[in-house]
Amino acid sequence: MQEPFIGTLLKRTWILKQRGNFTAYTDGLRICLGDEVEKLDEASLAAVLSHEMMHIALKHNVRTMELAKKYKLPQHVFNVVADAIANKYLAETNLKGVLKRLNPVTIDFIERYFDVDDAEVKSYEEIVEEIAKKAMTLQVRIKTSQIVGDDLGAPSRSGEASESRGEDEGEDKDEKGGEGRDGSKGEEKGEEKAESKGEGKGEGEVLHEGDEADKDAKDSKEIERRVERKVADAYTVAKSVGNVPEGLERLVKEVTRPKVDWRALLREKVRAFLGNSSRPSWAHVSKKHPYVRPGKVYHERHDVVALVDVSGSISEEELRQFVSELYGIASQAKAQVTVIPFDAQAYEPIRIARPGDVAKIKLRGGGGTEIKPAIELAKKLLKPNDRIVILSDFMIFDIREEEVEDFLVRNRNRIIAVSTKREPPAYLPNKVMVEVG
Repeated sequence: MQEPFIGTLLKRTWILKQRGNFTAYTDGLRICLGDEVEKLDEASLAAVLSHEMMHIALKHNVRTMELAKKYKLPQHVFNVVADAIANKYLAETNLKGVLKRLNPVTIDFIERYFDVDDAEVKSYEEIVEEIAKKAMTLQVRIKTSQIVGDDLGAPSRSGEASESRGEDEGEDKDEKGGEGRDGSKGEEKGEEKAESKGEGKGEGEVLHEGDEADKDAKDSKEIERRVERKVADAYTVAKSVGNVPEGLERLVKEVTRPKVDWRALLREKVRAFLGNSSRPSWAHVSKKHPYVRPGKVYHERHDVVALVDVSGSISEEELRQFVSELYGIASQAKAQVTVIPFDAQAYEPIRIARPGDVAKIKLRGGGGTEIKPAIELAKKLLKPNDRIVILSDFMIFDIREEEVEDFLVRNRNRIIAVSTKREPPAYLPNKVMVEVG
């Protein structure tokens, strides 16, 4: 409930229990837990599962195979960089507290240990490439496997690796400890973890069943496609309840763009806004069927006024798909949709009462994009409970004008801003970014 994106992905992921002196690993689709998980409390187990889920969502297994073909680096270098990136995203979630307690490897460690600049904003590939370019000067650090720590990637800071970093990091050794929490040395653990990843794939006791189709997914391209689809679906679920940390937004864009189904996102948002036309109530008896309970309590209807940018940046086909989707959702909720097309001016409102009415919307094109005339027209049509949808690239010339901003801020809780290019203003909490063209 706290992290619907991660939770939804975990519900669709196979989790297996294997025998062995390790905590956890993933083969790219499944999560395998070892004997060490028995020492973890519930919060720590949640962090470990989420860490492995981040590896799956970021397609680290597939990406590592491609990087290993290009750069001749030891496996533990790829592992520790991938761990730091997975932990970076987790640190922006509600798991950050327990994660910090588990002493994970961080992006800051990657920057200091491998002399990588601005690793926070670099991709997995960019970080590995920079390490590979500096391989000669980083020879000792790259060769040692002592940087491999526990399964959240906490560096062991022992032996050769710790000594090679110089005096400024000497304090870390005492603070963090020279061994992983399971008591194994980094080198031994690194060898064991690598060995475990190569054997027993798919074997072990099933603790949780995931997607049935994952059982047969062996080809890397198929694994990649399945992960992308699940990430997109999980994002849709999480976005519909408004709980996607900024870091996970970046993850989804990195992994799935442009695969997120904006229609599904829009559908969930509008449904949540419109609600149901009625709800069951045991306090109200049906007049038609007095002996059948529960009855129904009817809500006041929420109609939709859609301000649709027709300045030419959105294709006619995409525009019609959008309005058709909007009509379909609204009709299920017995709501009416009124479309106000606009570019530099507002055009005659169009009432969408049936699917054929969508064809009445014509692209005007040309000129700039100003939303103020559309807002002035909308004010005359809006009823107190109506919802407002804005579809635009948000390259809107007058978006910061006082009168425009005042209207948007006052009505922000009943506005869904759908953008094809620029991020809508921060004061609008309900946003859907879409890919068109």
